[in-house]
Amino acid sequence: ELSPPILHTLGFVAALEWLGEEIERVYDIEVEVSNDTCGAPLGKGLQAMLYRSVRELLINVAKHAGVKRASVACVRDKGLLLLAVSDDGCGIASDDLALAFIRHATSKINSFDDLAEIMSLGFRGEALGSIAAVADVEMLTAVEGAAAGRILVQCDGQTSEKPAARARGTTISVSR
Repeated sequence: ELSPPILHTLGFVAALEWLGEEIERVYDIEVEVSNDTCGAPLGKGLQAMLYRSVRELLINVAKHAGVKRASVACVRDKGLLLLAVSDDGCGIASDDLALAFIRHATSKINSFDDLAEIMSLGFRGEALGSIAAVADVEMLTAVEGAAAGRILVQCDGQTSEKPAARARGTTISVSR
């Protein structure tokens, strides 16, 4: 089982807060975790998938985006779930934006429920593409000096991209 033991020890929200503290300690960046209503019960598989996704996103931005500050927000309302990770890093150039969503040919993710059943670390590196295949994903990003940021939305298998206002950095939101 790839469910982090910290989830069973602390619970979902406290585990996200612990993760934020660990990322701060290891990578020397500031991480804010807000959990407006995500304390509502979530299945264990969903908790594990969300925790692994947040961990992957935070580690990637800490290592590759020149981040000083990141935030994690989790909101659950009327059966809908929104998870957003934002940072003040270097952003993603518009030419590279769609590349972040390319799935590996060997992906075993075909439905939203499959995300909770991942039993190998092969999930790393294909997270956005796999999640976008079964949930709605929005990426808002801007690079230093750009006239405008870009927003790319993958919803129900359709992709759209357009200019959008944002300071330097990236926000990835997943909703289901």
